[in-house]
Amino acid sequence: MTDYEIVQIALSISEQIDFLWNFYVTACAVFLGWLFSSKIEWDTDKQRSVTILFLMFAAVNLSAIYNEYSLFEIALDSIRSNLNHNGDSFIRAFSDSSGIGSLGAVAVHLAGDFFIYSLIRKSFSK
Repeated sequence: MTDYEIVQIALSISEQIDFLWNFYVTACAVFLGWLFSSKIEWDTDKQRSVTILFLMFAAVNLSAIYNEYSLFEIALDSIRSNLNHNGDSFIRAFSDSSGIGSLGAVAVHLAGDFFIYSLIRKSFSK
């Protein structure tokens, strides 16, 4: 594979990462809006169900984001290892653009998950 083909793959992975983050943030915003504006009587079973569903959604999304970041890092490593000394300046700069990385994404996601979980618990206590 050429560097340009790998860059195309990496850009596709980057778009998937953006989609997953946008989906997560939008879904959480809609979920919290529904949760705080609803007039539902939150008995224990409903509380447990909503909490479990959120945690399952968060875990699946976190797994997908982590996997995509891992693929992105592999693609960037491949570009860096194939890069010759006279390589294109864009490809050289792109190969150094890993963003927050898979571990950073996990940290940010878990912080958001914990924050949303605490808001869920707070909404049930009202």
